Amino acid sequence: MGARMRRTLGFLLAVLITFSACIAHATDGMARDLSAECTFHVVANGWMVERLTDRDYSSRWRGENGGNRLEIRSPEPIYGLYVCWRDEPPAFRLEAFISGAWQEVVAHPAGEKVHVLYPVDGHKRVRLVAEQRNSKRFAMSEIFVLSEGTPPPWVQQWQDPLPKAELMVIFAHPDDEVLWMGGTLPRYAGQEQRDVVTVLMTKPTELRRSELLNSLWTCGVRNYPVIAPFYDRYSGRLVTAYKYVEQKKLDAYVTELYRKYKPEVVVSHDVKGEYGHGMHMAVAIAALDNVAHAMNPKRHAASYKEYGTWLVSKVYLHLYPENSFDMDWDIPLPAFDGKTGFEVTQDAWACHQSQYHIQDFFVMPRDHEYSCYKFGLAFTNVGPDINCNDFFENIPE
Repeated sequence: MGARMRRTLGFLLAVLITFSACIAHATDGMARDLSAECTFHVVANGWMVERLTDRDYSSRWRGENGGNRLEIRSPEPIYGLYVCWRDEPPAFRLEAFISGAWQEVVAHPAGEKVHVLYPVDGHKRVRLVAEQRNSKRFAMSEIFVLSEGTPPPWVQQWQDPLPKAELMVIFAHPDDEVLWMGGTLPRYAGQEQRDVVTVLMTKPTELRRSELLNSLWTCGVRNYPVIAPFYDRYSGRLVTAYKYVEQKKLDAYVTELYRKYKPEVVVSHDVKGEYGHGMHMAVAIAALDNVAHAMNPKRHAASYKEYGTWLVSKVYLHLYPENSFDMDWDIPLPAFDGKTGFEVTQDAWACHQSQYHIQDFFVMPRDHEYSCYKFGLAFTNVGPDINCNDFFENIPE
C-alpha cells in the first residue's frame, strides 16, 4: 500500500472516528476525570499517595516497603485508568471488588511505554497489584480515573514505532524536538499524518521522558518514540561529546536506525550544535554521515545481517548553510483548529515544565539567530529542492 493511499485511508478513518466520537458525545459524552472524587489506598507510603493526583510530573508515588498495591474507590463506575508511570511499568494484575471479594480482571505484562490507558469494565472499586512484591519499579507520577465515554484527547494512547518511516526526526534531548525542529512534527505528523519515527538520542530522566511524551502528543505524534541508551553531559565541543558517547557506537546505532525503519527523509540538528552543544553536533554529524554507512554492507555487519541496506533519500539539518531556506511554520493547520505549526510548537514547549522557565530557551522565531524555521538540504538522492517549502519535495508518493 502506497503512502498516499495510507494517508487517504488514515484521513477517512479519522473522519469515522470523529463521527463516532460525536455520536458518543451526544449519547454517553466524553469521559470525565473522576480522580478528585476517588479515594486511594495503599499498604505502605500512604502519606505519598496524594502525589498521584497533584498533576505535577516531578512528584511520584513509589510502591516500596510492601506498597505493591494501589486501591481506588470511586463513587461511580470506572471505565479507564490512565497511568503516567515514573518507571517502566512492571507486570501487575488489575483486580475488582466483586460480590464481596477481590477478583482478577486482567493481568498486564511488563512494558516499555510509560503513559498507558488501561480499560476498566465499569467497577467502582479496583486495585493494581504488582506481581513482584516490594517492586521498586511500581512507581507512578500521575493517575487519572476515567468515567464511561470517549477518552479525552489528552489521554495518550501510544502505538508502537512504525516499521517503515516516511520521516525520521533525530534529536539529542527532550525539548530539542520543538526548540530546533520547529513545526516539523505538527505539520508532518499531526496535519499530514505521515509515517513519522521520532528518535531521542540520549537517555532522559523519568521526569523529562514524561515531558517529552506530552510534547510529542501535543504535536500530533502517535507512535511511541525510539529512545537511545546513550548517556549525555553538556559539552561545548564535539571532541568532548565523543568522550561521553563513543563515536563508533553512535554511528552503529544510527546506521541500524536507518536500516530498521527505512526513512525517506531525515531531519536533525545543526552541525555546529545550535548554541554550541557538543551532543547536538554529534547527532547532526551522525545523521548525515551514516547515510553512506547504511548503504554499505561492509559497515556494521550486525544490522546489515538483520535488516539489509537502506538509502535515505534526503537529510535536512537545522541551520545548515548550503541549500538553505526557511520553512513556513506560520500556515494555519486544520488538524490543530487553525493554529499554526509555530503556535503548536509553543504549546508543546510548555509541556517541558522542568526547562520551560529557563530564560535562555524558547522556541526560536523566524528572525532569531537560531530560528527553528531555518534548514538546509545536506544530502539528497532525488535532486535539489526548487520550491523549498516541503521536506518531501521530489519524494515520489
